[in-house]
Amino acid sequence: MKMHMNVEPVSEVQVKMTEDQRDIEEIMTALTAAVRGLEEGAWVGYSACQFFYEYEMANRLMNLHLETMKELADRMKKEIDEWQGVASNMGEYSPRLWV
Repeated sequence: MKMHMNVEPVSEVQVKMTEDQRDIEEIMTALTAAVRGLEEGAWVGYSACQFFYEYEMANRLMNLHLETMKELADRMKKEIDEWQGVASNMGEYSPRLWV
């Protein structure tokens, strides 16, 4: 089985994934602060309690997804580094690596 990696596009996706994960994390932090601000009296009642509970569950799931996205981006970075290490050990760097 031949293996290869075209490092440049893989690296671009890894960088985008890392940046997007951070952006989504910041958006969720701001949104969660806004939702929690509603709990201080702007919305009171059974439906409000149900909404806040459901939001917290959705927020926890989103955080798990964000952690997974970060782990995947970190794995991609490690793979890129390993492929580049193999190329440098072979005496030349090529953005497209075949093994």
